[in-house]
Amino acid sequence: GMGQRIDSALLSTALGLLNYHAENYYYAGVVAKALGSGHPSIAPYLLFSGEKTRHLSELPAICLLFWQSGMVERAREWLGRWWNALRTQNVVPDAALRVAVWYMLGLGMFAEAATDSLAREPLTDLVVIAKWFDGSPLPHPEKGSKAHALHMFIRWSEYLMERRRPPLSTVWRSLWLAQGQDQVFVSQMLLTATFGLHKHRRRRNFMCRLERSRVEWFLPYLHLLCIATARLGWEAETRFLWQRISAFDVAYPRKEELHRFLRQSLPTTELE
Repeated sequence: GMGQRIDSALLSTALGLLNYHAENYYYAGVVAKALGSGHPSIAPYLLFSGEKTRHLSELPAICLLFWQSGMVERAREWLGRWWNALRTQNVVPDAALRVAVWYMLGLGMFAEAATDSLAREPLTDLVVIAKWFDGSPLPHPEKGSKAHALHMFIRWSEYLMERRRPPLSTVWRSLWLAQGQDQVFVSQMLLTATFGLHKHRRRRNFMCRLERSRVEWFLPYLHLLCIATARLGWEAETRFLWQRISAFDVAYPRKEELHRFLRQSLPTTELE
């Protein structure tokens, strides 16, 4: 057979493997722990082993399939199975829990994410978001902590619902934290609703951008966009977003608050 000579600096290799540990420490203050051959940022990479637990890595894909097919109730059912299966494990990586809780937020399972003890310390940022949608006030991020983009979007939207301009620090922090086209889309709409920037162009491209993104499958993003379009007085877009929210068929306290805001902002618009 053919052979190959590999010349590698062992020190550089070891330093490269510390990349995720260094980022977590400098940006979030997380002190590294032994991971073995696992990966701190990917799930379910090396999450489970053995024939008895192999199916756990398949449950998220099934949930996502139903979710993106518009079968939200079935998606929630499979997510519940996944969550219950995670309970049976002695050790569950934080990355796996983070994915599951993020799915819970997207499908509107706010009460479950807010109250379940399995959503432990490393998921505090997501649990705070779930608690807000479940009716609790949103706490201010602790000084020096790295807030989640969705946390800052919610803070921004609260000012819009009160018909006040948010502090520039809230705006800039939200824009800085936005990652990916979905969060950038939401942040741009909040910016337009606040300052009126590119208002007409944003409206022309709104439905097209919405269809190209995954925003309409993620309930919290729909909720925030609905606030922005109502603040802008866009009746057709607000009606569409409200109907998408209603299609999730889930009742949560902030939904009632949003409905009152829409009625005040667009009193002549038929939402249903």
